[in-house]
Amino acid sequence: MKQLLIVLSLLLLAGTAVVVHDVQAGSDAEMLYARCKGCHGADGSKPQDGHVIQGMSVEQLEETLLGYKNGTYGGKKKAIMMGQMSRLSEAQIKSLAAYIAEF
Repeated sequence: MKQLLIVLSLLLLAGTAVVVHDVQAGSDAEMLYARCKGCHGADGSKPQDGHVIQGMSVEQLEETLLGYKNGTYGGKKKAIMMGQMSRLSEAQIKSLAAYIAEF
């Protein structure tokens, strides 16, 4: 019985850690997007070079942001976006793309 209680306690703690991590990941993405608001707007609806990021899919956003990071994507604002994306890990970019896709 004691072993069962220990196992259940550990599982409960592990589940709590996952929830805290998910909340933290969302908060991190929100903080990352704070740097984007000036150009793209609070909800991604502000056009930049005729493009609006609001409504883009996670896949489109990931491809675009990773393309900026790798220098394989971009137009007139390429240097600005390359500078922004070069600071982020691939995991942060994926988290940011998921956050933006919710707009």
